[in-house]
Amino acid sequence: RRACASVGAPVGVLVSVLLFGFPAPRTAADRGGMAAAVAAFLVWLLVCCPLSPADATHCSDAPSSLARLELVYVIRNGEHQSTSNHLDEIGLARAQRVALLWGGYGSMGAKFRRPRALFANFVHDAQNAVEVVRPLANMINLTVNASFGRENNAGAASAILDSLKHTGGPVLVAWKQSNIFELVEDLGCLCGWMRNREEHNQYWSRLNFDRVFVLGFQGTECITAHLREEGFTGVPEREESLLPILFWSPLLAFIAVGLFSWLQKVHRPLPEEEEFLTPEPPSLRQPLLPV
Repeated sequence: RRACASVGAPVGVLVSVLLFGFPAPRTAADRGGMAAAVAAFLVWLLVCCPLSPADATHCSDAPSSLARLELVYVIRNGEHQSTSNHLDEIGLARAQRVALLWGGYGSMGAKFRRPRALFANFVHDAQNAVEVVRPLANMINLTVNASFGRENNAGAASAILDSLKHTGGPVLVAWKQSNIFELVEDLGCLCGWMRNREEHNQYWSRLNFDRVFVLGFQGTECITAHLREEGFTGVPEREESLLPILFWSPLLAFIAVGLFSWLQKVHRPLPEEEEFLTPEPPSLRQPLLPV
């Protein structure tokens, strides 16, 4: 579609110049040639730039035949640390959630179809997209394809479609939020509600890590695109209770006082020895009487 637009724009300008930039043709041959040029341009537009099914449908809702389509899921990289591109505590919890949503565990069934290929944005040592799908990769024994990054969306889209063709899908992709719509467009999904780029943040804001793009294909042709939610609510906060403190504080205080008293008794210094003088016999203390 982009190639069509890049070629169609200059051709359209040329046709406009032919129609309005030159004097009206005076002969029948000139008029016939002009009409033939315009007709050829219109035919070229219809044949070379047809509307895809994605353009012709409202992609806000999943069609009833979604189960018959090959799927590509696009999620956002997880929350990362402020000082690095590695996942923070919430991002690591989200990665575990992603593993459950697409891989399932025990009695818990997966919410989305288990992928047969994994892609992750990797550029400038940014690990948060790779790390958000790594637990899932370990669970289902897949290798994360981190050969592409947001600087090469077209190349990534081509590799994703090739993987979709060979595996039958689904393909799960973790990408940078600001480049997700561009990647989706490069995959061939340019639905009506996505055409206005200024409204992209309305559908997927930079603060929202929970969105999931679900793209449905027949072969490599995009049929539908819509947004869903992971349903991740974050790391549960630990609730602190004052009851244990109120219960144990008096007991601890009693033990502390008892221990202090015992230590005082054990380490009390011995009193200095007192000098005891043997009292003189009373007879010796009486004065001598004259004889």
